[in-house]
Amino acid sequence: MRRYFIYLFLLCNITYIARGETLKYDYFNHLGIENGLSQLSVLDIFQDSDGYLWMGTRNGANQYDGYEFKVYRNEVNDSTTLSDSHILAITEDQAKNIWIGTTNGLNSIRYADKKVFRFYPNEVSQNQKIPCFLLHKKDSLLYTFSGNRLYLCQTDNTLTCRQTLNEIKGTVNAVSQAEDGTIYIGTTREGLFIYSANWEFIRHLNLPQLATDHTQQDIINTILAGPNGQVWIGTYIHGIYLYNSRTQQISYFNKENSDLSNPSVWEFAYPNQDSLLIGTFGGMNILDLKTKEIKPFTIFTGDNNEFEISSIHSLLTDKNQTLWVGTYTNGVYYHSPYQNNVTMIYPNNFSHLIIGKGETDKDGNIWFATEGAGLFFYNPVTQEQKLFPIKSLTVKRTTISISSSLLKSTGIPYIAPPITERYIHSILPKRHSPSSTISVSMTSTSCLSTAKKDYGFRRTAIKHSS
Repeated sequence: MRRYFIYLFLLCNITYIARGETLKYDYFNHLGIENGLSQLSVLDIFQDSDGYLWMGTRNGANQYDGYEFKVYRNEVNDSTTLSDSHILAITEDQAKNIWIGTTNGLNSIRYADKKVFRFYPNEVSQNQKIPCFLLHKKDSLLYTFSGNRLYLCQTDNTLTCRQTLNEIKGTVNAVSQAEDGTIYIGTTREGLFIYSANWEFIRHLNLPQLATDHTQQDIINTILAGPNGQVWIGTYIHGIYLYNSRTQQISYFNKENSDLSNPSVWEFAYPNQDSLLIGTFGGMNILDLKTKEIKPFTIFTGDNNEFEISSIHSLLTDKNQTLWVGTYTNGVYYHSPYQNNVTMIYPNNFSHLIIGKGETDKDGNIWFATEGAGLFFYNPVTQEQKLFPIKSLTVKRTTISISSSLLKSTGIPYIAPPITERYIHSILPKRHSPSSTISVSMTSTSCLSTAKKDYGFRRTAIKHSS
């Protein structure tokens, strides 16, 4: 027995509630090596002012135009290529030059001609790691770090050492700036340092768990300075710290006191003003900014199955509100609010059903024309299916196909079989009809049609008075 099926563009929503609002994420697409991505570890995602996506991997920087990837990587004995292929951070200056931090040096790609410039800023050290950038909110200048030194990335593709941050003895690993200009710097072993907008030292903040646990010097992986004085700090092994700059209070979130998937936290992102997305080594979480409740965030992919993605290393909401999720082992996933999933729907209890044109009524129900079976009804929310057959008055006529199904402005399906009859199937109750009747009328020159519940269509001839 052959089974016929329908492809529908339906929303299969992942829904989260935050401050009375519904935050919905439906189908996530995937980009991997098969799509041209140079390597599966997407450690950073950035969108430039021209709209291109840049994805930093362990084998090059990938520029993505929505269709194809262009890869910038290191080539041995070729100084016109990147200094290293292990990409840690990507950003852009005011002149649209792209700056790329790697595990071995800094690079810029000049906007005008795409020429690559290499820099090895920390000449006295073998550590040439460039982990992060800061586009200053006040002076619009681009800064980066190597060790405890602060560098200015010039728009003429040169590099200048601005100052040494003497208060920091170790290595800068993360940075973020609040709206008031305050700069927060995370290190690999010394906690959090706070500077003014003019790079004047304010204070050193010892995070409680980092200060007492001397068996492992933790790393601050990421910082996000948000509104209302809230500074989110993600660490390598000790979960999340929330520093309130107004009250000077510190809160702590880990697997013991919350539903955080994993204590290794790599990235934060605001999907809206009420929620915070958290990328961890064990998958993604979402936090309600009002209640501070953390929940798992499971990504839905195209197989009608929830897919638990581990090791989230990068997050970005782009200019079109598309959410990009970079992983360490499986490329990048993205969700666009303007793109829906394609779901396959089987007519469960109706064999040999050939589906034709479909229309959606005002309630979201979908009505399909069929070949030889009548009108097929489908509710995408409840997944209810019904078949409304047309019963012919002519015994010899066996063709009861519907060639088209239109929708009138009233929301009533209008059915056109291949001969001359036209039917209207009403989903609205009639005052004169009993509750068991589904009201149907036929607009032809000689017939009117009604339908009893569960009995299909019944046609009645009408005699015209002279």
